[in-house]
Amino acid sequence: MNDDELKRFLQRTLGGRRMPEGARDRILSGRRRPRAWIPALAAATFLVAAGGFLLTRIHRSLPHTIEVAFEGHAKSEAQRHAIASSTPREIAPTLSDATGRTVELPALRDHGFVQLEAHRCADTGTAHVIYANSWLKVSCFLFEADKFPLQAGEPLASSRVEARTFMKGTISAVAIREGGIVKLWISDLRVDQLAASAVDAEQKRYQMATTILSTTDAADARPMGAVLSGMPGVEDVQVGPERKECHVKYDPRNVTLDEIFAVVETSGSEASAIQGRRGK
Repeated sequence: MNDDELKRFLQRTLGGRRMPEGARDRILSGRRRPRAWIPALAAATFLVAAGGFLLTRIHRSLPHTIEVAFEGHAKSEAQRHAIASSTPREIAPTLSDATGRTVELPALRDHGFVQLEAHRCADTGTAHVIYANSWLKVSCFLFEADKFPLQAGEPLASSRVEARTFMKGTISAVAIREGGIVKLWISDLRVDQLAASAVDAEQKRYQMATTILSTTDAADARPMGAVLSGMPGVEDVQVGPERKECHVKYDPRNVTLDEIFAVVETSGSEASAIQGRRGK
């Protein structure tokens, strides 16, 4: 019954007489009294929501394998930020020793990170590669695919590779499966930022090209390699045993062969003394 209906009802009942003030006040105060069950319902709703939140957090707790990797990342040190101490070629034997197989792990130079070291992680029992720039570090752990709980993570949306994501506070992880190996990338980055670096590194392995720059003067080979090793898009440089040539591994998406030649020329080497061959 709304207010108008109540007013008409009282007028008919009283026959035009004025209602006593006391009765009128009791009726009006009764209509405005808050219902006692509303606070109880609100409290019950809150308890149900809180319980569901706790159950969700328990359900989403990280598997032990990933917890250990997060701890290993947190404990590792990157004391020589932005100074590469190991090249992909130097890291490869460590990865082979730790995993028992040949694993190619590209650099993250395009994203501003350099390799600091690679070792067998005592906590995880597998390989651990540490990258860093001037303010941040990235870890990459290698696991056997059949022993890694990949299905516990959230699928990475719009990914070109099989990948899952994990979170722990502000730290994110992206797990990428490649054959019998899972590469777990961990960093204090948003998951989309870390995924962009990790997926690009995975795709980069199939894009690499190699050129051999030869010179008639053996004294030019080592300085040439030093110049090229710091060039964006160049992944690795090896000076030949006779020191008359440099094997340059580079990403054609980011640097062209002509640009490599131009850098060598500006470094002081004679252009006529350089020959290039490209191959996969």
